Amino acid sequence: FIVPLLARLGYGDDDRYDGMPVLAAHGSRDTTLVIDFACFNSSVEGLRNQPLLTVEAKREHRLAKERELLSAHNQAKSYCMWTQCDYFLVTDSRTLHAYHVARGGHQTLSPVFECGRHELAARFGELYAVLSKETLTKHYLRRLSTTEETR
Repeated sequence: FIVPLLARLGYGDDDRYDGMPVLAAHGSRDTTLVIDFACFNSSVEGLRNQPLLTVEAKREHRLAKERELLSAHNQAKSYCMWTQCDYFLVTDSRTLHAYHVARGGHQTLSPVFECGRHELAARFGELYAVLSKETLTKHYLRRLSTTEETR
């Protein structure tokens, strides 16, 4: 489900790192997190090492309970914190929940897009507008230019 979805969003095989390890720390102990899918834009030099999107994949029906969704949300959000990624997707192939990570301040569990798989065909344009390689490339290039301007 996820690989074909990412392909439709514009992420080719060269733009995807499946099972990407990320060095992190839990207190004073080093640890390694594993991102299910990290999506990049391999054709833009300045973004080759910047994940545009991370995806946390759960087994089917795993996100049916609010507690499980919150746990997956927190797991995916931690990946974003360690990689400086601004967007993540959590899915169990039955539902999709996309989030934008707000830096600083309080982060609430408010998706920028969510739908069930049965709605996906009708709402794909909305998802594409939020998470496509094209959309997120523009987002990160703007962020990069703003960062460079402040140096």
